[in-house]
Amino acid sequence: MRSEGRLARVGIIRVHAAVNPVGTARIGLAVPRVRSAVSRNRIRRRLRAAGVALTAHEGFDLVVSAGEEVLRLPFGELRAQVNEAARLAVARAHPAPGGPGGRLAP
Repeated sequence: MRSEGRLARVGIIRVHAAVNPVGTARIGLAVPRVRSAVSRNRIRRRLRAAGVALTAHEGFDLVVSAGEEVLRLPFGELRAQVNEAARLAVARAHPAPGGPGGRLAP
């Protein structure tokens, strides 16, 4: 995913996006190891709830990641950052005319 996808960062949120052959959106969460399992699970739950609208990006694999700062961010701002980062990552990963990576042949 990392080698084929494109990264976008907005605030504390990072989203990797890559085209998938399935035609539906697949969403993954990457949560770093934090001091307790309770905090890690709260981060996961908040990211999952903020990323509900990401299924609209059909044909892309999206991996959303963030650290412990997610717990201190207001939910409306978190949702806005997740959606904006996903929009940017999908736009960067979207295949453009001219072949792989969107580069035109010389």
